[in-house]
Amino acid sequence: MGEMKKSNKKILDLPFGDNEFEIVDADEYIASVLYGNNEERENKTFRKLSREQKMVLKAIVQDEVTFYWQAYRQIPVNDKLKQLRSSVSTVVYEQLDFAIKDDTMFKAYIQEQVIAVINKILRQEKEQNDK
Repeated sequence: MGEMKKSNKKILDLPFGDNEFEIVDADEYIASVLYGNNEERENKTFRKLSREQKMVLKAIVQDEVTFYWQAYRQIPVNDKLKQLRSSVSTVVYEQLDFAIKDDTMFKAYIQEQVIAVINKILRQEKEQNDK
């Protein structure tokens, strides 16, 4: 059973089937399966986001940080912070139809929001305990 390559298709000499299949990029295939389309989405830096997009991003970050805090009750650092950024990027990609670049400003924004959200949660918990 030999193997020949013809442009983007691979021909296998198999005793069954049509013996041809197309080689595709794994990332493109996963994106098409997960997101249901092959269209390229716009990549934006944090600086290029509109005011409305930043407000939606802030709400997404607050939700993700709150969820993380309720699950682990720890401040995310290093790998956990990176996972949180990745999670936020995924939600932005799915809900806002663009990809946000993981640049320095975005990383700093996420860190600031993590601190602000956790402080807000802790203040609310303290107020409830003081009553």
